[in-house]
Amino acid sequence: MSDDEPTRKEVEKIEKRDMIAEANQAAARIETANLKMAANISKMETMMVEKTLAGNAEVTPPEKKEESAAEYAARVIKNE
Repeated sequence: MSDDEPTRKEVEKIEKRDMIAEANQAAARIETANLKMAANISKMETMMVEKTLAGNAEVTPPEKKEESAAEYAARVIKNE
């Protein structure tokens, strides 16, 4: 081995430092993404509240009951 070449322990230390640096960068990116996600969720909640208060809530219309011939006849006789 020449004196210019790093030893195995030195290489492992460098690799560990690189891995730690990469992990720290990834953690920073995750934290930034979480902050953006929290802001987006807050905006969505506000939009849903405004939509509900405006009367545009997503509600399925009630199902219409099919009227039988006897019910129709009774309703026509009663003039309803």
